[in-house]
Amino acid sequence: MNLFKNRKTNWKYILIVIILATIVGGGILAWQYWWVPKEKGKTPEKITQDETADWKTYRNEDYGFAMKYPKDWVFEESKDEEGASIFFHTLKKDEYNMYFKNSFTIYIMKTTYTNVQKWFDNAYKDRSPELVPDKKIIIINDNEWLYIFDPITFGGCFGISITLIKNSRLYTITEYCGSETEEIVSTFRFLE
Repeated sequence: MNLFKNRKTNWKYILIVIILATIVGGGILAWQYWWVPKEKGKTPEKITQDETADWKTYRNEDYGFAMKYPKDWVFEESKDEEGASIFFHTLKKDEYNMYFKNSFTIYIMKTTYTNVQKWFDNAYKDRSPELVPDKKIIIINDNEWLYIFDPITFGGCFGISITLIKNSRLYTITEYCGSETEEIVSTFRFLE
């Protein structure tokens, strides 16, 4: 039976061929989708550059901590019987002839508080409610710090400080005008 000589189209055979082609094609697609193992594309490794790699390291054995700070910064220490302050700054002064906008300070004080929230409540109890800083708990290198955003400005800048109580000492890192504080604070470590 020759399909081309007989001018009559046999729709029965054409329908069978279409159905078989659909079943075979669908089977091949299903097999590739469900049973052939998929190759996982190699994702390029994310290369993270340590922004603090060329920074200096400040280490304080008396108060048990170390941290990095930018290589073009300097620090000044002052101590008394109650604690210490370490003032880090660039050598560039701002428009007020101060190091203020490119600086931060670490304060370490003896405390009887064991809870940083209780310390905060007492420290700001005399301020009117609209001037009480916003605060939240943050974790830095497995330590729970109180992050404080102070609405009172100095030189047009808001103050930010993070505070922690450890070993009967209150550690506070304070900065104004957002120097490189996040990177600096991320390197803060207590010595073991």
